[in-house]
Order: sequence, then C-alpha cells, then structure tokens
Amino acid sequence: IVKNMTHTFLLHPHNAEHRQSCHDHIKALDDDKPWKVIVSEYVKDRSVEANSAYWAGTIAPAAEQLGYESAELLHRMVCAELYGTTKIAFAGKVHEVPNRTTTTPTTMSRKEFSDHTERAAALLTAQGVTLPSRDHWFTGT
Repeated sequence: IVKNMTHTFLLHPHNAEHRQSCHDHIKALDDDKPWKVIVSEYVKDRSVEANSAYWAGTIAPAAEQLGYESAELLHRMVCAELYGTTKIAFAGKVHEVPNRTTTTPTTMSRKEFSDHTERAAALLTAQGVTLPSRDHWFTGT
C-alpha cells in the first residue's frame, strides 16, 4: 500500500465486489501503525449546476449591480447577514467574519445549499437587485 494515500470507497447496495475491495484494503493495512477508518452514509455533494447557478445567477449579477468589485466579498457579506458574525482579532485589529459560509465550518449539503441560495436571492432582491431568470444564467442574454 502506498504511504500517505487516502482511499475512499463508495459501497453501493447489493454490490459485494465493492465491499470486498474495501475489506481487502483494510485487511492489508500495516499492523504496526494506527489507522483511522470513518464510515458514514453517502450524501451526494451539491451539483456543479447548483454551484454555477448560485455564483453566475445570483452572486455575480448582484455584485455588479451593487458595485462590488469582488463577487467573493458579496458572498461573504450575504453569509454574514444570513448567519451572523463573530469578531476575530488579527494583526492588531478586530474583524467581523461570517459564522457560516457555504463551505465553512463544513460544506453545505445539497438541501442546505439550495435553502441558502433561495435565502440569498431573497435578501439581494430585497436590496433592489434584479436577478436574471434561469433561462438566461448561461446565455448572457
């Protein structure tokens, strides 16, 4: 087994071959080292389309309309508004940072990200932003 390599096994229902491969891998681990094995239910990550819809269909147009040079900065401001902030001292100054973003402290599930996108769109439209319809997200029209 290659050192410092992480293996992820996706065990599908009724697929003995994948389960056996995982079992064989664990059985082959060096007995002279401690190993960390985590087993959890598989939850599919958010889709590329959902991520693109959030950034290209919500945050980018809102940043442009509100005069933000950075879509990332607006994203952090939206997260701060939706999830509150914490004060952090750094370099002799106190900064307010969002308690939660779409990837911190953990990556949002599909449902959480969908809810976040809806809440972000509602917040931005309440600020006077006009968001493009889904038909125009990737066409630029």
